[in-house]
Amino acid sequence: MTRKVVLVTGGGRGIGAATALLAARRGYAVAVNYLRDADAADEVVARIVADGGDAVALQADVAVEAQVAGLFARVDARFGRLDALVNNAGVLETQMRLESMDAARVRRVLDANVVGPLLCCREAVRRMSVRHGGQGGAIVNVSSVAALTGSPGEYVDYAASKGALDTLTRGLAQEVAQEGIRVNGVRPGFHLHRHARQRWRARPGRPGQSVRTDASRGPARGSGAGDRVAAFGRGLLQHGRLHRRGRRPLSTRIAIRTDRRRNPMDLQLHGKRCVVLGGSRGIGHAIALGLAAEGADVAVCARGAGARGRNALNEVEASLRAQGRRVHVRPCDLADAASLAEFLDGTRQALGGVDVLVHNASALALGPSAADFEASLQLDVLAAAHACAQVIPWMKAAGGGSIILVASISGLEASPGPDFGYASAKAALIAYAKKLSIFHGPDRIRANAIAPGSIEFEGGLWDQARRQDPPRYEAVRGTIPWGRMGTPQEVADVAVFLASPRAQWITGACVPIDGGQHKGMR
Repeated sequence: MTRKVVLVTGGGRGIGAATALLAARRGYAVAVNYLRDADAADEVVARIVADGGDAVALQADVAVEAQVAGLFARVDARFGRLDALVNNAGVLETQMRLESMDAARVRRVLDANVVGPLLCCREAVRRMSVRHGGQGGAIVNVSSVAALTGSPGEYVDYAASKGALDTLTRGLAQEVAQEGIRVNGVRPGFHLHRHARQRWRARPGRPGQSVRTDASRGPARGSGAGDRVAAFGRGLLQHGRLHRRGRRPLSTRIAIRTDRRRNPMDLQLHGKRCVVLGGSRGIGHAIALGLAAEGADVAVCARGAGARGRNALNEVEASLRAQGRRVHVRPCDLADAASLAEFLDGTRQALGGVDVLVHNASALALGPSAADFEASLQLDVLAAAHACAQVIPWMKAAGGGSIILVASISGLEASPGPDFGYASAKAALIAYAKKLSIFHGPDRIRANAIAPGSIEFEGGLWDQARRQDPPRYEAVRGTIPWGRMGTPQEVADVAVFLASPRAQWITGACVPIDGGQHKGMR
């Protein structure tokens, strides 16, 4: 079988090296680009080859157009294809205020951090795009939290360059979405690797003063490891069949995939005790199945009203038990605090505790009335707050945990629709996840939100719209660069990763899962 090929710029150490090694373990052939440290790049290649992989070290300065063209030509000659690009190479200069910077420094930073990724993306698109006869692919740009904070008094030039890289990511994603190419970015915080530790302990520019890390400013009290960023970046490289070749697939009802037959990353979820609130269908059902497929024990609740609701819960329970895991499935009115507390107590008794909490329930109150506000706040927000208040002490006693709140892109940007209560509730969930992450970070409890776009599944909102209101369905579908609605499985894959220990350096984030549907920059 022909291996897929990934090019990792700046792949000789740190995040780049970790990404190259992880990609190789997942079956990619790897081109490891480096600028000066040939020994480090050769070491990465040697480790990949020793594990049975295929890799080559390629020297090039990505800020120089001729060298970028030569780099990609050598990838062509060595592997004959390119399926993924990770733009990791970058420059970070000495700490100083802006008034002390000269033009030469600023040009070095912008050339390496902006011009280089632009040139590499250009070459990758020429090879991957179906417009140019390619087979599609994925691009991951390694940005930085500095793009959000601005790094005042330290590296405003670096922060500006990463902000530009974020804009490139957003714009290019829209530009090539229908050509089979996905473009995403990751924003790591402060990460130490063995080549940089000594340099960062007493960075010149502020003699005698150690550089503050993101962790020292936040709740986690430590610096990150490159393999944690690599794990998330590697996930962004995965190709889904409907996303490839720039297809605009016909609208069909999307079934939830339950077999998950693929080459999985070990997410270290085996034996974890997970709760999914609102898990009888759609996104919640897919998340529950995904957790069980990774070896977790799973508790699920939903309203279960009427024969249809009971049948849905019975089907969930049967599918989870078929995977050989401990299961606790019960009907529950999540808007009733007493009913929710009873379910969670039962979960603790059945599974022995709670390591992961996923709040997926929603009133789906899409109108502008006070009643819509009340329903959304009661089920979307207050139920999440009640559940977190109950399970967080259990997580603290167990040494940590993970909370995932299912929000929506409606909480990220306003739309012309009348869903005032729904959008406000989803925005509140995103803010709540951030607050939880800060307050409970010292307890090793992570909290994140995910923001799905328009997701279609049988019996769901968009399935109904497709059958009952085709013009509305097509109008919304036309706003999605990939030209289709998303599936519950695509949301579940991200949620399961965020729940896992492999995502331990991701907390306080809101991850859009929308095929580029929302147009906001943050």
